[in-house]
Amino acid sequence: MPTLADWNILENYLIANGYNYDKSTHDNYIAKSLASQTNDWKSSYYNKGGITSDLTLNNSTGFTALPGGNRNNYGVYSKLGNSCYFWCTSPYDQPNSCMILESTLSCSYNIESNDITGMYIRCIRDNN
Repeated sequence: MPTLADWNILENYLIANGYNYDKSTHDNYIAKSLASQTNDWKSSYYNKGGITSDLTLNNSTGFTALPGGNRNNYGVYSKLGNSCYFWCTSPYDQPNSCMILESTLSCSYNIESNDITGMYIRCIRDNN
């Protein structure tokens, strides 16, 4: 499972190599390049660089993030169609982190989360 540093390496690589929705190489506008092209992504409003603005432009990286939402710390499933949450590994004494894509945003972002929530796991290979 990736660490938060691994996610940051991916984000920085995509930004530096023009995977932002507007092909720029600064700031974080990479959500479209990671999100699947499925019509399951939903949005209540239009945002030019948001995942749902033109689904045919999504997934230029082949990452294929799906909008499965999450399960909160009360066991309630939410945000289906609107977001995709991925766990990050954290040291034992550190808060858990996750990387998030939201249907209306053009960026990815991370937050701290407690360990009883439910999110996707993305496996990576360590080439060392």
